[in-house]
Amino acid sequence: MTDPAAASAAWLRQPLRGVVGGATAKAFAAMDLHTAGDLLDHLPRRYGEHGLLSDIGRLQVGEQATVLAQVASVSSR
Repeated sequence: MTDPAAASAAWLRQPLRGVVGGATAKAFAAMDLHTAGDLLDHLPRRYGEHGLLSDIGRLQVGEQATVLAQVASVSSR
């Protein structure tokens, strides 16, 4: 029988490459996050506030906005 606490501890030491994939793990490594435990212990620096919906056509570069969108169609080549 496997000890659940030991299994959890082992999972927390798992390298992020095996959890989120290589490219994402590389991005997290730039933030000094290397294991699943590191990621779970990472707290956000700020929280965005949800506001009124914005017209996408009126947004300015660098402006933060809340946008509601629906994908009308998808195609693949």
